[in-house]
Amino acid sequence: MSLLATHTFTLDGWTAGAVDDAGVEWRLTDVEGWFGRSGVGVRTARDDRPGRHGSFRGPAYRSERVITLGGVVRAPDAATLDAAADVFAALCDEGDILYTLVGTDASGIAKQCDVELNAESKFAHETDTVASWQLQLAAPDPLRYAVAQSTATCGLATTTGGLTFPLVFPLDFGVGPGGGTLVLVNEGNTATWPTWAIIGPAPNPVILNTDTGERLALAGLTIDAGQTLTLDTDARTVMLQGVASRRGALTADSTWFPLRPGATRIAFQAASYDPSANLAAAWRSAWS
Repeated sequence: MSLLATHTFTLDGWTAGAVDDAGVEWRLTDVEGWFGRSGVGVRTARDDRPGRHGSFRGPAYRSERVITLGGVVRAPDAATLDAAADVFAALCDEGDILYTLVGTDASGIAKQCDVELNAESKFAHETDTVASWQLQLAAPDPLRYAVAQSTATCGLATTTGGLTFPLVFPLDFGVGPGGGTLVLVNEGNTATWPTWAIIGPAPNPVILNTDTGERLALAGLTIDAGQTLTLDTDARTVMLQGVASRRGALTADSTWFPLRPGATRIAFQAASYDPSANLAAAWRSAWS
């Protein structure tokens, strides 16, 4: 087993790959299921073609991520090692919540995912001051995310240069005094799902991906001044003031679209202009 001296993992107030306040050294020697798609299965839906070679396929999805961490713990004395065993045994002790695991790589970049225990935690004394340990975790969402959440806001455009028909993507709205557009950057290597918040007044608002033409449009709905409509693209919910669903206001051509790796250009539109209207985006860069 090699010592992973350039990586650390923090979970529930405990850190593997570091020395804690009691002088206990938690050495990290094994990591499985954290890097890339290792530890992540694939769920496929394929049916044999009757009387023909091959199969009919459906969408493929990733399964949960299973992460195994292991190592050696060294304590100054036997009593401190026993106390370290108690600390280890208490990790992720509440079974009804997920805990945030933060992994920092050799370059100092930190990524996180939400996990729970997936198997028995192992802590075995080798001597009075040395023990081996192993922790297996499962992340229901297999993606790893940036620790820092990104945010951006804009108002409605005051003027635009107009569109040229027939439409060609990516759309170019021309140059105007400002407002109405965002450029959101996903620094990861896979798509991430943002949360949008529209602050009124905004009648029949539209969030448009000008790179692809995908949009979330709401018809027959006016967000009054002081009200907020939140669209969670991961949960597929549309909530007014956090309590009343307005998903039924989405138009038939609306598409739940993610932020793909790189930059995504967004336009914020409404049936009429009001300087108080605002669109806020929140997202985390994501990695497979």
